[in-house]
Amino acid sequence: MKAIQKRLVGATALAVMTLSGAAVAQMQLEEVVVTAQKRAESAQDVPVALTAISGDAIENMGIGNMGDLTQMSSSLTVQESGNRNESPVSIRGIGTFSYAIGVEPSVSVIIDEVPVATTGQAFANLADVERVEVLRGPQSTLFGKNASAGVINIVTKNPSEEFEGSVEVTGADDDYYRFAGSVSGPISDSVGFRLNAYYDDFGGNIENALGGDDLQATESQGVRAKVRFDASQDLTVTVTADYNELDQTFSASTFREVSPDAQWLKNFGLGVSQDVWFSGIGLKAGEDNFKGASSTTPHSASEDYSVAVKVEYQLGEHSVTSITGWRNWEYVNTTDLDGAADLFGSSWDMSSLYEIDQITQEIRIASPASDTFEYVAGLWYSQSDYDRGFVRKPLIPGTTVAKSDWLAYAGNEALSVFGQGTLKLSEQLNVTAGLRYQMEDVEVQFDNAVNGGAFAGSDDDSVMVGRAAVQYFVNDDVMLYASYARGYKGQAYNTTSSFNQFQADNPVSTEDSDAYEVGIKGDFMDGRLRVNANYFLVNYTGFQAQSGIIDPNTGAVELSLDNVGELETSGVELDVTALLSDNLLLNVGASWTDATIEEFGTAQCYNGQTAAQGCITDPELGSIQDLAGKPLNNSPDLKVVVGLDYGFNVDEKFDGFMRAHYQWQDEVNFSLTQDPLTVLGSYGILNLSAGVESTDGRYTVTAFVNNALDEFYVTALPNLSSLYGATALSQIVPRNAERIMGVRLKYNF
Repeated sequence: MKAIQKRLVGATALAVMTLSGAAVAQMQLEEVVVTAQKRAESAQDVPVALTAISGDAIENMGIGNMGDLTQMSSSLTVQESGNRNESPVSIRGIGTFSYAIGVEPSVSVIIDEVPVATTGQAFANLADVERVEVLRGPQSTLFGKNASAGVINIVTKNPSEEFEGSVEVTGADDDYYRFAGSVSGPISDSVGFRLNAYYDDFGGNIENALGGDDLQATESQGVRAKVRFDASQDLTVTVTADYNELDQTFSASTFREVSPDAQWLKNFGLGVSQDVWFSGIGLKAGEDNFKGASSTTPHSASEDYSVAVKVEYQLGEHSVTSITGWRNWEYVNTTDLDGAADLFGSSWDMSSLYEIDQITQEIRIASPASDTFEYVAGLWYSQSDYDRGFVRKPLIPGTTVAKSDWLAYAGNEALSVFGQGTLKLSEQLNVTAGLRYQMEDVEVQFDNAVNGGAFAGSDDDSVMVGRAAVQYFVNDDVMLYASYARGYKGQAYNTTSSFNQFQADNPVSTEDSDAYEVGIKGDFMDGRLRVNANYFLVNYTGFQAQSGIIDPNTGAVELSLDNVGELETSGVELDVTALLSDNLLLNVGASWTDATIEEFGTAQCYNGQTAAQGCITDPELGSIQDLAGKPLNNSPDLKVVVGLDYGFNVDEKFDGFMRAHYQWQDEVNFSLTQDPLTVLGSYGILNLSAGVESTDGRYTVTAFVNNALDEFYVTALPNLSSLYGATALSQIVPRNAERIMGVRLKYNF
């Protein structure tokens, strides 16, 4: 039974299970410890809506990267695209999608207390992780300017006190293989280490009609080393270094819908027949379509280096912590834009090169836990340098139609001071308040090789944000709370092909948010049932959003990063964990979100939008529409995740387990402009697994079936109709859009 209990510990995001009582073993949900307020606390005592996902749960569910975390958090969505720098992470419907460099994410991703500069860096493999905390709502007071919608806090495992290690091998029937291993232990009485490495290989899921290997193949590998040095009883130094490498033939689109009269460049009077680029090379359109065409193999590759030094000093009863981080990320991406055979003797391609160099420093002091008053305060500094080169071939060889060739640099330097304290007015009533003051400088340089333009600009800003919360403990097991938080995201430059001096002189303004939340966290039925529920209302002013349409005159995608006047998101979130029996565990998460644009009267029209559909012509702005009252793109109204874990005894040497996990989400529109062709209907994904584990915990064999119902879905629906003179809709098909079966083997020593 103990092996079953240990396995159930990692079976759910919010609950673990343990024995309590000196004489009688009583099954109950164990305390989950998080660092949502910069100190270790019980998740049930923190006045923040959150999901804590244990490392065991990540391993048991086969979660490999950031996109897979959506299986465990109902408020989290990820729109994976072919460009890792442009795959937004959203919480409660709020995220940042932009092709421009230097645009901060609305959701801050933090790895071992060091934030990443762009979400692209966050898609590295989730290997050897202790836990992941998803903090919902603005967290700018303690976590800084790029946490206006929430925080994903990733904590990797520390060196162990005793020697240990593991080896894991995974194989699946879609040509996927994974190898991972870790080793940890003491080097001496005062020094410990941890080393882990992984290698992933996926053969691809899109057949190339023009021949060659399948597209969207992925190969990644990485290593992390962590050394912890106890210099004295009061001083500990931890040094972490990691390296991640990724190589993909990604992204490759397939056609979802093509009208019989669609012809390549029909609007330009050229009208290339479908015999050349579509039916003639064996392509067909359809929702369940895994066949595309790329004459230029799409390719993306990245290298990510980081070093972090954490110094912890016990100053009397107070703890002082210094965290110094350096991270460098290089990323190259090449895409075949026409998704067909070579037209006019050449493929229409684009390529880009990114490099981000970031330095961060945080110093903070935390008071000891107290029955009266406790606090945390600190200083923060960061410097980020973003470089990008972009080249897009002309749509028609020998012309400059849709041609781009430019270099851009964006710089950001920020300094802030922050503090938060909790006053305990009684055994039942707590009041928490915090403030953060920040100063920020931004700059940009842009050189356009097509028209010879050279543009530069700079700006600065300062802001005060804060948070306040009231907690009332009904008893030892139930807590009520109400909170207010002010969020902030800094200025940004629209560094895309249409960048000019006016944009250099007038950066996109800041994004501010005011969040209100009330909630309850409680354990019931002698600790066998945990229910957390909350209502939230967040008002955004100056929400930064990107929209894009294909210019019918040039064929180029014209992108615009704008401040949406006002945006409101509200809803209800529910997390339930129940120990239904000694060996049956249920986990349910549900999120209902209403994300509505309140004011945006100058939004671009979608392709083909008519006056009757709300598109008007402005003499200065061109074709625009009013999006007031419209839903925010890529924000499902309802998302539900359900997990069930059952453990049983096989014999004296082995225990068995069976797991089922179901994720369902409502329909979404991928387009901010409300294009009716870019709507994805609701869908649900069922993952199943079963296996055996030796009672000593050394051996585990797991058989799994992901997407057991073979439910097809996509992560993007680009509308290419303007290039074809009639409906032409493409789609990005993820690996998990079809049934996958496999086996995972693990050995612990």
